[in-house]
Amino acid sequence: MSPEQLESAHDVDARTDIWALGVLLYECLSGRLPFDAEHLGALAVSTARSEPKALDAVVPGLLPGVASTVWRALRKRPDDRFRSV
Repeated sequence: MSPEQLESAHDVDARTDIWALGVLLYECLSGRLPFDAEHLGALAVSTARSEPKALDAVVPGLLPGVASTVWRALRKRPDDRFRSV
């Protein structure tokens, strides 16, 4: 669930799907989720407040631009993400 979905279902648009794509790409490339917690409440807090570990630090040797593309898709503010896929 994107950070804006955690705050209010009324503030959600297509950019929440871009965030979800970023999560999937992060997991596919690294084998782990960008946010980790022992229970749902802690996961929600982590998603809303913390940044994932840099993808290129988790997966050395990525092609230039891959990590930054995933990072931009995972930006907390929808306005900082890509406008469309």
